[in-house]
Amino acid sequence: MSQAKIAFRETGEGPILILLHGYAGSVLHWDPIVHDLKSSYKVVVPNLSHLFMGRDYFTFSQQIDVLAQWIREHVTAKSTDKKVHLTGISYGGALVWGLALRYPELVDRTVFINPMPPAPISVFSIRILKSFFRLP
Repeated sequence: MSQAKIAFRETGEGPILILLHGYAGSVLHWDPIVHDLKSSYKVVVPNLSHLFMGRDYFTFSQQIDVLAQWIREHVTAKSTDKKVHLTGISYGGALVWGLALRYPELVDRTVFINPMPPAPISVFSIRILKSFFRLP
């Protein structure tokens, strides 16, 4: 599996809180609350667009694996905290859910904001949604 490029913003000090935006979302979606959170947490906001819309196609399970590897290599590698708090909105919530289920050793707490279910394509009854979410 190829490695996705994940750029990220990081601010604040304290326990690590990773904020995952939704499908086709942006790190900018979290700007209104990052200012308040950074006084209590080390807030990390990755740009996930390469997972969703990059040249390489990543299945949902591969996206989970890529995120887990990124957390280990770029977020917790230099920290004494080996577990992180995760918050996700929409598709980011599905990724949080998947990370917590597949990699419980990485996840301390989770917050879901309007999450989609893990592996959402299988439960969509509307054909166009299935096509849309299969796009790399």
